[in-house]
Amino acid sequence: MNCYDCAANGAAQSAVGICALCGAAVCSDHGVMQSLPQFRQSSGGIGGPTVRVEHARRRLVCADCAAHSWPGKRGVYCVG
Repeated sequence: MNCYDCAANGAAQSAVGICALCGAAVCSDHGVMQSLPQFRQSSGGIGGPTVRVEHARRRLVCADCAAHSWPGKRGVYCVG
């Protein structure tokens, strides 16, 4: 599978992953790794308080989706 953005520019670059938001194949040049905070229930079951987990979740997105995501809205931060 080839990178969608590279193919649109007339190049054939192998994809390293799929954008988690739009599903486009991305190469290492066009992919952006994002870090998302992770939470867990501390106690009390559903509706109880949550605690932020030390290790964040990672997700791979294409450059277009990364440019249009609002970092403050869902706590999305770019890694590297």
